[in-house]
Amino acid sequence: WIQPKGLNSGTLLLALWFLKMKDAYVFDVWETLVDTPEWDVLLKEDPELSALSERAKTDVPSKRRLVEIFDEKVQTGKLTRVEVSGARSVLEQLVSGSLVAFSSGSNFTNQALLEAAGFKDYFDSSMIISDADTLKVSKADPKAYQSLADYLQTHGLKPVLFVDNTQRNVVAASESRVIPSLYHFDRTASGLLVPQQMKGYMKIGSLNQMKEVGK
Repeated sequence: WIQPKGLNSGTLLLALWFLKMKDAYVFDVWETLVDTPEWDVLLKEDPELSALSERAKTDVPSKRRLVEIFDEKVQTGKLTRVEVSGARSVLEQLVSGSLVAFSSGSNFTNQALLEAAGFKDYFDSSMIISDADTLKVSKADPKAYQSLADYLQTHGLKPVLFVDNTQRNVVAASESRVIPSLYHFDRTASGLLVPQQMKGYMKIGSLNQMKEVGK
């Protein structure tokens, strides 16, 4: 065997190790894999909560407060949890890789949501990751995705796909340039028949529109 010119042994070993890492498919949890119908009712009935939800779309502290309220509702059993249409089929098709749940909710809430929807067995407990509890950085920050990649690397994984229903998070992932395949799952775009190319990511109206599905 002849070592390629221009590559020292350390660089070559690092490249070979990277190639051996297993692909990781990263999913947001709430409203990407799991729905909570009562939450929508609460938003309609509570003007203050509704206003907070609107602010949370662009303001990180508001998002964190909204997550705290949501966590409390889940932990006290006030929200039922059901799977998002198509989620189970997609997880089944990608389970040959490593499935990762990456959410703004607490570790407890993420596990509770996945368990109630019947998805917990798809994810190793170490692969249910909270941006606040595990990585200590918001998903709205591009640095979160490098932190995620570093965390996965310690488990012999490399992130190759990320899907989230919040556009701001997908844009942050795009700015990080860490994950090659990015999807904004726009729940308001159910009439979108084919993926729409955006700057640095794809917008989809259903999970089965990801190119990694149905191969």
